[in-house]
Amino acid sequence: MLTVPMMNSVQKEFLESWVGGTSIKYGLHDELAFAEDGEFLFIAATLLESSEYAKAAESCYRKIFSLVEHLGYPRLFRIWNYIGHILTPLPSGLQVYQDFAKGRAHAFMRSGGTPIMPAATGIGTNGDGIGIIVLSSRTGITKHIENPRQKPAYEYPRKYGPKPPSFARATALTQRISPTECAQFLFVSGTASIVGHESVHPGDFTRQLSTTLDNLESLVDGSNLTHFGAHGHFTLKDAHLMKVYVKYASDIEEARQKIRHRVGINTDVQYINVDICRDELLVEIEVVFPCIKVATER
Repeated sequence: MLTVPMMNSVQKEFLESWVGGTSIKYGLHDELAFAEDGEFLFIAATLLESSEYAKAAESCYRKIFSLVEHLGYPRLFRIWNYIGHILTPLPSGLQVYQDFAKGRAHAFMRSGGTPIMPAATGIGTNGDGIGIIVLSSRTGITKHIENPRQKPAYEYPRKYGPKPPSFARATALTQRISPTECAQFLFVSGTASIVGHESVHPGDFTRQLSTTLDNLESLVDGSNLTHFGAHGHFTLKDAHLMKVYVKYASDIEEARQKIRHRVGINTDVQYINVDICRDELLVEIEVVFPCIKVATER
C-alpha cells in the first residue's frame, strides 16, 4: 500500500484498490515493494524529499524496469507519479516536476524509449517526496495512444524543462479471456487544458475544464483509437472511474456540476485539491473506461 497525502481538511479520504487473482505473491526488491499474481504486477516506490530529484528518479525507474523484466511482466500499461511540492523551484532553478521528469526521461531512453511509454499521471500532493505506482502485464497487448489535439508529451519543446515528460496520452490493454475473445481496458493519462503543447485559457477555470473535457472526448473517439490499433468508441458518459485534480478548492463545486452535466451520474468520480504540473493549469482529469470484449487478435 502507498499512502498519498492528497486530501484537504474538508475532503473525505478514499482507498483505491487494484484486485488481483487468487494467488498473490508479495515482495520487496531493491527498495521496490511489489505484488504479482502471474498476470499482473503492481510496484510501489518512494523517493525521499530532496533538493535534487533527477538522479533519484532515474535510479528508481531503472530499478522498476529491471524488476519488470526480471519477474517477466514486460508490458507497462499505467504509471502514477505523486509529487510533493511539484511546482517548487530547486537550487538548480528547475521546478521539482521538471527535475523529476529529467531523470525519468533518462531512464526511459536507456530502456526502450517512447515505444514503451504508457499512460501516466504526474500530479502534486500535500506531502513531501515522490510516490510512484506502476502496473504491468505479463501477456497483455498494449497500444499506446496519442491525442490529435495535442502534441505527444515526449515531443514537448525545451521551454517546459530540459527533458520532456515520458508518457502516452492513453494505453489500451488487451487480455485474452478465451480462445476466441479478449477484453480491452482503456487507461487515460492525466489530461489538462493543453492544445498542441501550449496551456490554454490561463486563469479561467471554466474554459480550462471545458477544454480538458474536449481533449478527453477527442482522445477516446473511435477513429482515434482505431488509428492507434485499439478498439471501441467512447464518450465521457461511458467513463467508469474518474479522478479530477483541482488546484483551488473553491473551484471543486463548479467542476462537480459541470462534470455531472458532461459525464452523467453513473461514473465514480473523485475530486482532489492539489497542484497541477504547470503553474497556470487549474485542473487535470484521468479516466478509466470500462472493459469491452473484442475478437482475439491473430
